Amino acid sequence: ETDGSYIYTTKWNGADFYRYALDGTYIESFTCGSAGSVRDLAYDGTYFYGGAASPTIYEMDFDAQTVVSTFGAPTDCRAIGYNEDDDAFYANNWGSAITKFDKTGANLGSWSVGPIGDSYYGFAYDNYSDGAPYLWGYAQVGTTLNELIQMSLPDGAETGTYFNVGSVANVGTGIAGGMAIDDHLIAGLWAFLGTSQNVNIWGLELCEAGPLWISIDINSGSLGAGDDQDINVHLDATDLLPGIYEAEIHFSTNPNVGSPVVEVTLTVSGLIPPINLAGAYDCTDVELSWDMPSGGNPDSWNIYRDGVAIGTSTSMEYTDEMVDPEVEFSYTVAAVYGGDESQTTAPFMITVPTPVDLEALGLEGVADIPNENDVTLTWDAPAACLAPDSYSIYRDGNMIADGITALTYVDGALNAGFYEYYVVAVYYFADSDPSDPTYVLITGIEDYDASLFQIFPNPANDLVNVKTPVEMTTIRVLNNAGQVVIDETVNTMNYQIDVSQFESGIYYIKLETDEGSIVRKIAVE
Repeated sequence: ETDGSYIYTTKWNGADFYRYALDGTYIESFTCGSAGSVRDLAYDGTYFYGGAASPTIYEMDFDAQTVVSTFGAPTDCRAIGYNEDDDAFYANNWGSAITKFDKTGANLGSWSVGPIGDSYYGFAYDNYSDGAPYLWGYAQVGTTLNELIQMSLPDGAETGTYFNVGSVANVGTGIAGGMAIDDHLIAGLWAFLGTSQNVNIWGLELCEAGPLWISIDINSGSLGAGDDQDINVHLDATDLLPGIYEAEIHFSTNPNVGSPVVEVTLTVSGLIPPINLAGAYDCTDVELSWDMPSGGNPDSWNIYRDGVAIGTSTSMEYTDEMVDPEVEFSYTVAAVYGGDESQTTAPFMITVPTPVDLEALGLEGVADIPNENDVTLTWDAPAACLAPDSYSIYRDGNMIADGITALTYVDGALNAGFYEYYVVAVYYFADSDPSDPTYVLITGIEDYDASLFQIFPNPANDLVNVKTPVEMTTIRVLNNAGQVVIDETVNTMNYQIDVSQFESGIYYIKLETDEGSIVRKIAVE
């Protein structure tokens, strides 16, 4: 694999990784945390990924030489390739099904290998050549066991395009290893990069990179001593954005009398737009940045989301605050020169995920019986990356208040009973899930001496005796979750409740009388 600055190979039977310059010069070996026995590599622009022919995928920072994280894939991983368009991977182990999955390890589909491709050791994603996208596999099949296999996407069917690397590269006894595709190896080209194990690292041209604006003829021929020949250089600025474009014309001679290089610069006039628009999300903000090629000196930049202007900036960065999560947005940026606007950048697409930990925390309720049976609720703010706009209060599943901006609420003048409360945090894009509930018990019938209501024994494991100073009309028993486990109509001042079949725990006995209701707590052992 390559990050555009270095080439990296792995040691399948050890913990070492190896770093090379882009021209193949060996630099060093190093280890990367707990990662080891890694086969093929993939690169997402920030981190490297690979597996040890197992379902565990290492996410690795080769600069810090640490493992950032690991996650489980739905397949054993030997060959691996990264699809930057879908932010997903393709992997398999030898001849197992080629499986697509994301960075959570979720399975996004698979297909069987064959009819030619098998024994894969390297994958690379191609969205650059004609007819793309493709997945290329580097397989230990064919006459030299170094075969490139082209598969169409998304179905994975082999296209019938195969190439024997050993027909042009001196692979010797080496067999197919890891593979990548990159445009930093040779200017103006997308190229395959691979290793024939223990023998060499090879590169092969895939297709041209970027717009083709220069061509020459003639590009070969023979000259006698003292002769000369005109070579025509053709420049085509069609569809090129304003800016400065550079190329080199390389000459080789046989016999070798020198290898001159002619540098060519093409300046396309007009208002030069920014380049390299990129971005990332921070909570629900989208943070954009971009570059300006040489020759541009704009006064400011205009920022567009889905084709609609949303702001301006005098620096090469902009934050679009509080966007809707789970919605794909397309951003572009144009440079402004003296009030005139350039063309926009290529679009940058991003979807911000819904933040986690949106729920209110630590909800507690306290009954203040002398004060007309009030219940005071308190809670803590969510641990999410942004604060909610307000809170909604629910009692027994029904909303009783909304638009609450404090972290407390008083629910007043309640009858005796057992109440369940929860709080929902309200955000600009959606409501959170309910908080953990809290349960509040209001006993009631305060005119009677509490000692006259006798419920014993407590704790109990068999029969519970209930004696009251007034006639009971209904007895209900609720478990600690607020579920009714007994509901009996009675007309008596003495009653027995059989709790022998109850699970151990806390229960609440609610007694209804003509004078009101009362709730008492008991423990069942």
